[in-house]
Amino acid sequence: MVFRPQITVIIPVYNAGKFIDRCIQSLFKQNFDQIEYIFVDDCSTDNSAEILQSLIDKYQRHTYNITIITQRTNQGVAIARNIGLSQAKGEYVIFCDSDDWLDTQMLQKMYSTAITSNADVVMCDFYMALNTGYKQFRCPTWCNENKVASMQQYLRFPWNVIWNMLIKRELCIKNNINFSPRSTYCEDFNFAVKVLDQASKVKNIHEPLYYYNQLNTNSIMHHLNEKAMYSEQKMYLDIIDWFNKENTLNHYIKEISWRILKSKQELILKTATYNEFLALFPQSHNYIWSCPWLNFKLKLMMWCLVHHLKPVSILMLKLRNIKALVYK
Repeated sequence: MVFRPQITVIIPVYNAGKFIDRCIQSLFKQNFDQIEYIFVDDCSTDNSAEILQSLIDKYQRHTYNITIITQRTNQGVAIARNIGLSQAKGEYVIFCDSDDWLDTQMLQKMYSTAITSNADVVMCDFYMALNTGYKQFRCPTWCNENKVASMQQYLRFPWNVIWNMLIKRELCIKNNINFSPRSTYCEDFNFAVKVLDQASKVKNIHEPLYYYNQLNTNSIMHHLNEKAMYSEQKMYLDIIDWFNKENTLNHYIKEISWRILKSKQELILKTATYNEFLALFPQSHNYIWSCPWLNFKLKLMMWCLVHHLKPVSILMLKLRNIKALVYK
């Protein structure tokens, strides 16, 4: 009998030895049977692979529906997810990070909702696991009757993630949606926006079913740097190109401009990158004062630079640096 999974779970694995045990057990303990698991080991240098194999041996009933793909070189999470997506056979796909974990009823609840409502995408709420405990995040409510307003709300949402979304696989294939292989940050946002833009029907489960681990100090979220900043900007510019091709950018220009401004705020803090700031999607400058993610001083520095008052921006920057030295 040929196994035809209803859900494929794609799990990129890279040096998650401290946390992967809980992740895998939460996957293997799901109260849902028709699951295919694809683990993509992105050339881990710790004991992640050994822990994975030991748990497969422990939960032997899952050996028929598990695929392990081992990369010879570390290529990043975007490529790992694309490899898993290319091998998936499930009607729906979902992504899971190897240091996070799932409620044992997550996949059953999401798949049931997808089938009963004939949805292309199902989103659930999630917990953020912190040193102080769990903080619940409610995903944006999607209204299928007003897709523009829903997408605007999604673009404004501060935590756009991919692992709380169950996605019809055919949607990705038909629209050639995958993760940008050149990106190291914000590639999940880029993917999610394209999926939601093409989805005919999206449903919400306002129940926290996924646990996002913020205790892993090796996570990229704890090591954001200049490379991540430029990756974020590229992902936003790619979304702008996507909306342009769909002739819908006018609907979302304000929200995507806010994101561009947030991503390039570091460029206003060095005179050497002033020209770079001005050149990056200048249309965003029309939305400086309305941007909810910038403080007043940053907005004023940006506005002065854009309106040919560069000396004022430089003076504010010098004062800012002097203050930083005083309180150092």
